Amino acid sequence: MTISEIDTDYLIDDRLKKYIYIYISANKYLSLLKKHRRTDATIKTYSSILRVLIRTIGQIHGEDARLDSLTEEDIYKLIDIMPGKEETVKARINVLGGWMEYETGNNLPKRMKILWNKSEPNRTFISKEQYQTILGYARNDSERLIISFGSQMGLRMNEIVNITLDDISGNYLTIYGKGHGKGKVVEKEIPDNLMDMIGQYFYGERKNVKAADYDGNRLLLQNTRNHPSGIPITDNNIIQMYNRISEESGMHVTSHVMRRLYCTLLADDAGLRNDLDTLRRMMRHESIDTTLSCYLDANTERMQKAQEKLNDVFKSL
Repeated sequence: MTISEIDTDYLIDDRLKKYIYIYISANKYLSLLKKHRRTDATIKTYSSILRVLIRTIGQIHGEDARLDSLTEEDIYKLIDIMPGKEETVKARINVLGGWMEYETGNNLPKRMKILWNKSEPNRTFISKEQYQTILGYARNDSERLIISFGSQMGLRMNEIVNITLDDISGNYLTIYGKGHGKGKVVEKEIPDNLMDMIGQYFYGERKNVKAADYDGNRLLLQNTRNHPSGIPITDNNIIQMYNRISEESGMHVTSHVMRRLYCTLLADDAGLRNDLDTLRRMMRHESIDTTLSCYLDANTERMQKAQEKLNDVFKSL
């Protein structure tokens, strides 16, 4: 559908046309709401919210932004930078979920089960000890591998599901990150223990899954009742896995939490807290603001030491 084919009664501000894909999608969504006999007041409210969403999504992804490119990380980033009080932001994210479900069939915000607090949305950080506990709830090698790709290499959920055997060369992994087509391509070294896990999975669990012709040579496969020959895992499989682990462990666990752990360990254990540009590059962020605001744990012990040093300063005055 082109702009000229959309119901012009409900066109969103044409100054947003530069975000052409989500601009057209939003107007199609408004046309659908009209067909479902929503009131003019409701349409006006949705139109206002969609304008904010278009601007904010465009702020993250630029003029080529698309809904099917949004990840969990993007949703949390939207929450961070979107203006308004928490209840207002929450309402907008709910609208985004309905819009995404219409456009892609996937209500990602709803599936994420975002925890909203009085001050800010969930910012769960876990310790190394908690991480070991979480690994203990993995039911098989593929689940341990999914968790480890996030925590040891900082991979996003959609990057994990799309890993192919061809992407692994020696002990290096080619990662196709966010962006259209194959996205931004980087090559990262695979940690030795993660290489061992890949080998254990490949020659064990995966060997027992008969790969189908349409699996795209994916690394992570699954058997299902409807597909006994094996199909690639999906984002939804990973979300369901983390939801199950969250319920069993009593901790809030997501792929986003694993990336936060990766970032915090890079900063504290790998010594990158004073080398922010390298930290940003390791996280594959465009802006250090994203790294600092969404991924880095303040660390209570370090805060206490800083306060003690400050106390000493004032004692010496």
